[in-house]
Amino acid sequence: SILPNRKIDVGGFITLIEAKEKKYGDYNLYCDTNQLDEHLKTLQIGELHKASFVEHYAGSHQLEIFKNWLIDLGTHHSGDMINFALILRLLQYVSDDYLPTFLQDAELFSHLNSASPESEFYADLLAIKIKLGIENHPSYTPVYDAAFNAIDEVLGTTLVLKIGYYMAVDEFLNQTILFQKETLKTVAQTLIESGIDNSLNDEKNILDKFQTICQINDISPESLFQLIDKFDISELSFDYVLTLTDYVFDNAMKSDSKIAKELLRILHGEFDNYTAEKWSEIFVNLESREIDLLEKTDYSNWNGFASEAFKIRLIGMVDYGAIEYPDKLDFLLRRFESSGKDLTNTFKDVRDELISKRNINENLCAFLFGWMVKYSSLNEKAEDVLRTIMIPSLLDNEQCLTIFIKEFSTIKSLKESSGKSAFSDFKDGIIARKDSPNIQELAKLLSVKLPKEDKSDDVESEK
Repeated sequence: SILPNRKIDVGGFITLIEAKEKKYGDYNLYCDTNQLDEHLKTLQIGELHKASFVEHYAGSHQLEIFKNWLIDLGTHHSGDMINFALILRLLQYVSDDYLPTFLQDAELFSHLNSASPESEFYADLLAIKIKLGIENHPSYTPVYDAAFNAIDEVLGTTLVLKIGYYMAVDEFLNQTILFQKETLKTVAQTLIESGIDNSLNDEKNILDKFQTICQINDISPESLFQLIDKFDISELSFDYVLTLTDYVFDNAMKSDSKIAKELLRILHGEFDNYTAEKWSEIFVNLESREIDLLEKTDYSNWNGFASEAFKIRLIGMVDYGAIEYPDKLDFLLRRFESSGKDLTNTFKDVRDELISKRNINENLCAFLFGWMVKYSSLNEKAEDVLRTIMIPSLLDNEQCLTIFIKEFSTIKSLKESSGKSAFSDFKDGIIARKDSPNIQELAKLLSVKLPKEDKSDDVESEK
């Protein structure tokens, strides 16, 4: 039969828990929590072992008076190794908060030098040292180094459990960057892979040093993303996301984690809503972080403002007479292309601008000619193209010459669509440069007859 709940005195309740441990609840007996809290505060420093039952008490985190008293004891008795170890253990049962470190450098050194590496207290001391950081008196360094170097599998497992009492997982991972201890690398891996409950102060503390944390600790990026997924994350701004490294985005693109998808959602969502003015700002500076991330994260949802602003920027370069950052421009054009944007009008406008301005040069030709062949219907204005774009001086540039050879069929079509006079300047330019093997190849492809060499002068000189 089910026993009814019955209240008993504090002493009887403590005796019950000491005897039955976690199973004390089966007896449906309880005492007043406030009275229990007040009773525990009456214990003397040498009687703290009598409070060990709180390990099994389900309401241990309600013992606020006892917790605060233990903190006070820890502050005043941190040099007493035996009692201090017990104070730390009891605080771990009753506190929801991170524990104070209590110790100064000299006390920590003394305790580590004296405590047994097999004890839980030793793991507490290591966790406290991690929390405090790498700064210490130089003479203490050998002891600290020896302590960290001696972390084995057993101690490492205990340390994983202890870390959560003193710091959040993001703080610990950042501390491993400072310490750079091989044994802490294993502890970090175990902490992440074990699924042990911990807390997170701020995911930014991990994202900001994502690559370093991964590389220092030999942790896979996906494992670190999945670690962040265990917690409720704060609202991240677009400006913050822009500050994250390429390493974060390279791995976010391959990740199934919620945080990776959230980073990409924030980034792409902002791009989706960019205005014409904002896109113009981006395209003015083709070395901007936004351009890098458009490329790195395979953005393709270009709105109409993006294509308008890009065309204006491209026409501006034509007017200026120079293509800036051709690799970035080529990426943008190919990304517009792959996302289904029709570039025909863009390159018709480029064609018309070149005809109007008559400012074609090697730089413009090398970048634009292939795109104009593909999109701008050069035959619509064949004579103008031959007169103002296919100027002979371009034949002196090997890159332009290579493009002409590649696109010979288009040039031949322009020639056939125009009167003889329109092609005459370009033809004369080919003939004037007839000694070049590439010119000879182009002449053959365009059916331009090159004059044969006159051997009479050579024969006369041989006589």
